[in-house]
Amino acid sequence: KPVSDDQLYDTVRLRLADDPDVKGGALKVDVKLGVVTLSGTLDTEKQKDKAGKIAKKVKGVSQVVNNITLKEHGSSK
Repeated sequence: KPVSDDQLYDTVRLRLADDPDVKGGALKVDVKLGVVTLSGTLDTEKQKDKAGKIAKKVKGVSQVVNNITLKEHGSSK
């Protein structure tokens, strides 16, 4: 039986948050009919790519839309 969007949401969030590189607690995750949309801001392209790969590996995810943006370095904090 297909995995519900709620289950996918929880699993993707947990895996992103548990990943030492991505530390994805601040990322926004949306799931609609098995399609996961990631948004938020990360520091590096590597983190963005890894976040997408982590989401894609979750059983039941049919597609990942990676809308994560990269922080502008050099801007005042």
